[in-house]
Amino acid sequence: MQIPSTTEIVILLVGLLMWLVGHRVNQKQKKSVGRSAAPPGAKSPRDRQAANSELTRRLKQACFGDRPKADRLIQYEKKRCPGITHAEAIQRALERLEIDRSRHN
Repeated sequence: MQIPSTTEIVILLVGLLMWLVGHRVNQKQKKSVGRSAAPPGAKSPRDRQAANSELTRRLKQACFGDRPKADRLIQYEKKRCPGITHAEAIQRALERLEIDRSRHN
């Protein structure tokens, strides 16, 4: 039996570390599915509705008033991750729009 070289050990450790980080990120993503994007204090249905309205207003504003485009972005996010709430879909649509625009500037 041959003793592994330092390079082989380093490669093995880096691979293990990458797997652990990927696993941890995946677990965090699974936990966030289904959570509301409403503020922590927004517990009542009325508070959640107000938070959704504010998020929708911000998304529509980011779409330069184009409501059909905002609706398409929300539906796209719901299709990508079926278990998310409407508020989470709006929040993700806003974030994706900001990221896409920052890449093109």
